[in-house]
Amino acid sequence: MKDYRGWKHWVTYDCCPNTPYLDITYHFVMQRLPLYFIVNVIIPCLLFS
Repeated sequence: MKDYRGWKHWVTYDCCPNTPYLDITYHFVMQRLPLYFIVNVIIPCLLFS
């Protein structure tokens, strides 16, 4: 995992203007390992085909 962030927003809707709702948004930036993908996905697929 390279980076992560979180935001908290209070949202009010037109139907309920006196009731705020909490909205939490998370953003993750992940890095995959290309060699892991090749060894565990690509090579077995080639061997089985």
